[in-house]
Amino acid sequence: VRKHLVLEGVARWLGEAVAIALISFILDRVFRLSLPSRMVFLAIGLGCALLEAGRLILNPLMMELNVVGLAAAIDRAGGADLAATRGVLAARVASVLELPRLLKSAAAPSPAMVRAAILRCHESLDSVRFENHLNAKRRRMSVAALAVLVLVPAMLAGMSPRSASLWFRRYFLASDQPWPQKTYLVVLGVDDGKILVPRAEPFVLRVTTKAGSQEPDTVTLRYREGQGARTAVAMTRFEKNDFRYDFPPLATTAEVELTGNDDVQTVAIEPIERPKITELLLVSQHPTEAKPTPHNFAGEDADLSFLPKTKLQLSFTANVPVRSVRMKSNVGTPAQGDVQRLDDRRFALAWTHEAPVQLDIELVGAGADLTSIPTPVAVGLKQDMPPRVSLTYSGVRQRVTPQARIPLAIQARDDYGIARLDLVTRTQILSLDGSASTTAPATGPATGPSTQPAGETAATTLVGPVNPPTDLEVQYPHQLDVSQLRLPAGSILSANAAAVD
Repeated sequence: VRKHLVLEGVARWLGEAVAIALISFILDRVFRLSLPSRMVFLAIGLGCALLEAGRLILNPLMMELNVVGLAAAIDRAGGADLAATRGVLAARVASVLELPRLLKSAAAPSPAMVRAAILRCHESLDSVRFENHLNAKRRRMSVAALAVLVLVPAMLAGMSPRSASLWFRRYFLASDQPWPQKTYLVVLGVDDGKILVPRAEPFVLRVTTKAGSQEPDTVTLRYREGQGARTAVAMTRFEKNDFRYDFPPLATTAEVELTGNDDVQTVAIEPIERPKITELLLVSQHPTEAKPTPHNFAGEDADLSFLPKTKLQLSFTANVPVRSVRMKSNVGTPAQGDVQRLDDRRFALAWTHEAPVQLDIELVGAGADLTSIPTPVAVGLKQDMPPRVSLTYSGVRQRVTPQARIPLAIQARDDYGIARLDLVTRTQILSLDGSASTTAPATGPATGPSTQPAGETAATTLVGPVNPPTDLEVQYPHQLDVSQLRLPAGSILSANAAAVD
């Protein structure tokens, strides 16, 4: 009985397994299921197969069976040989098995009577063939079903081994190999099943076909942005084997399904931020400055110009990770190779300012090689004008005595500061014939010999040196004492003021 039940259970279970396999084959062949869909279907199918194996095979195999229960089952089913004694077979079997136990009880009946009853029941059971009550027809049907369920799939696999092998690989080996088809669509720009596009910017989706495959007449596009409603459109045939669709700006990821002839492609379009500079800072330090000064490119610092020899460092920060920096500059300015990467978003560029600088900075994003809008940077060159100096005197005329004191007023101006102010004097001594001499006479007048050699220049520092210079204007009063020079009468004295910025 247990063998019959298990055989029938195996036949039913195998039939369900073959049905699940055929359904999976048909669904995958027609709809070209994605890998997640196939894995879900496989998990459901294996789960159902395991449950049915327990119900149809393990339960009958582990079923508790006894002779009395089987006899009762025969009584319920009936039979030609039990037509006259229907319903008493189980009782007689129970009598044979249970009456001997009565002799062991306290109120045991007569052993002779028990023996007689057992013999009588045993004799009546001699004519019953229990194995004849097994359903031979169902057994033959189970065996035939098993044969059919084994042979038919084997024949189908033998007729199309490539299809059977591909079905097995797609379900059990998680292969992405597609089913054979006439048309193979190719979506341009797809990387790992998705396309990265600039956020909130329109873009063009292009579709072609693989070389050698049949070109479709139309390509249908269905997409849904986020949780919104699905939109179905027909792509525009731009030219032979070139289909395009102008996508509106996207804010969230859109799932796109493309259908052309017998091919269906599913891609995800993910909008990402286009690279842009979020922070731009310029730090300058002239050799005359004690510490660097930061500048921005807005407000009062929008027009930036610096003196030659100024050390400049331009630093900028991007909103997204950056793969590379492209920089276009005029001749004599920093080259692209001078850009220093601080991390994936921050960069720095340093140079010594010698000429006006015009830069266009472009950032190439690390996610989808998106290029930023060029950011112009202009740094001008200031011309350091020479200082302006004026020297005036008062209280005397152009002829003075060797003991004169000449009041001088010196004024110096510079656009960046006066570092030093000097008074420069030069003397000339005239000879007896009135010509200028560059040497002093051996014997001077009563005033004594000159302390400054004739024809030479002497400089006296009045202010400075100052580093760094801070005063843009210096007014310095000075009294020139001619007696200190010990010049003879008739000498020529020249005084000049000199300023250094």
